[in-house]
Amino acid sequence: MLSILFIAQGLLVLTLIVRDGVTRRVEIASARNLFLIGFVVFQSFSAATAMTTGIFGEVPVRTPSSTGFVFFILTSIALAIFLRTWKKSKIASAASSLPAKLDFKETNSLWLMSVICLGFGLVSKFILAFVPIFGVLSVQLATGMFAASVGLAAWQWSRSPWNAASLCLFLAISVVVVGAMLSGAFGRRPLLTVMLVVGFAYYWRVARYKDPRQVFIRAFFIALIVSGPMILFTAARKGSERERSTSDFVSAVVSIQPSDISKSIISLLSGQDTAANSMWIIENMGDRYPHDYAHSVRYLVLHPIPRAYFPSKPDGLGHTMVKDAGIPKKPKNFTVGPGFVGHIWNDWPYLCIIVYPWLVGILVKFLDAILIRYTDSPLPTMLASVTMAQVTGLPRGELSLFIFNGASAFLGAYLAFRLGILLMPWIKKRIKRTTGGNKLEPWKEWTGTYN
Repeated sequence: MLSILFIAQGLLVLTLIVRDGVTRRVEIASARNLFLIGFVVFQSFSAATAMTTGIFGEVPVRTPSSTGFVFFILTSIALAIFLRTWKKSKIASAASSLPAKLDFKETNSLWLMSVICLGFGLVSKFILAFVPIFGVLSVQLATGMFAASVGLAAWQWSRSPWNAASLCLFLAISVVVVGAMLSGAFGRRPLLTVMLVVGFAYYWRVARYKDPRQVFIRAFFIALIVSGPMILFTAARKGSERERSTSDFVSAVVSIQPSDISKSIISLLSGQDTAANSMWIIENMGDRYPHDYAHSVRYLVLHPIPRAYFPSKPDGLGHTMVKDAGIPKKPKNFTVGPGFVGHIWNDWPYLCIIVYPWLVGILVKFLDAILIRYTDSPLPTMLASVTMAQVTGLPRGELSLFIFNGASAFLGAYLAFRLGILLMPWIKKRIKRTTGGNKLEPWKEWTGTYN
């Protein structure tokens, strides 16, 4: 019965995404939709898989029926509050004026801006990363700079996709960006960042003016194609990837067995057992272990401080849970996904079930308001787009880490753009916008743009 409820919950959310996209109530390529897709995968369908198979990953869930019902109630409340906040938040709409100084028309100078962002990213990751204290942040800033670089290249390429010069330049920048992002830190998140920022660039430059039904169909098949690299990366992972060299990772990919690929597919389809992890937290936090009040907030605020200077700095829930749940034979830096609801329960559910979905709703609406407010302006569009891989991961957790990484990427792209404008002031060709054009009412804007 519970598995049916979770499947229905997930299908309801997916139906909402399709309905709002087809009727032009919400942009198809939006932060809201990515968060909802992540929620369906890592909470709803992950729970349905666990309840149907009775397999809860590597954590013991003692009373799956009663715990699963509590989990269903909490996910439903969190979804309702998130959607309500996203729709009504005036705070996010007001804050979306932040990139106003980046609101310029697209010109061929965007190619140069793309190269400049790439250069700043290389300096930030491979030079400034060795500066004490600042080095922790500089790597995350570089991620935003790299993503902005490939996003601007994709924006320019999408203007003339069959132009050989544009295509070659776009591919060259993409290869350098992917290589730089994967250097020293092999994982799926950099790949997902590049995929999403390219997808958002193409959508906001070209696809948003096409029939949304065609956009959904094409997006579905593209998602199937790009899932291949994600499956390979998952199959090649051996716990934490932080200490693996390039040769180690290449060797791991080459030595992948068919059984590794099947396990990778199952892991991705089951949401990496995130719902099971959330259920374990519901059963144990507040009973076997005390609630860690406002842990996510404290971890977010203190995260930039190196542990060498602050040994008592909070650790991530996904890391401490490995030891608390007794998950054996894992590397030192191994983490699991506690899930959005897991964070809520760990941090004291009676307050956090309201506060956390409300805060995340404001953050997600802030990004979508930027996309709508600065339509056809490449710099603000890419500024919001560089965070989308982190938005997708919020329902999985680590909640604070994804918010920190997303904010750092946003800041990195913003700094690269402002410095780039100083180096090339001729790019300042502002777009004339009419009063009221900032409202999130895109269906009026699209009237008559497709048959």
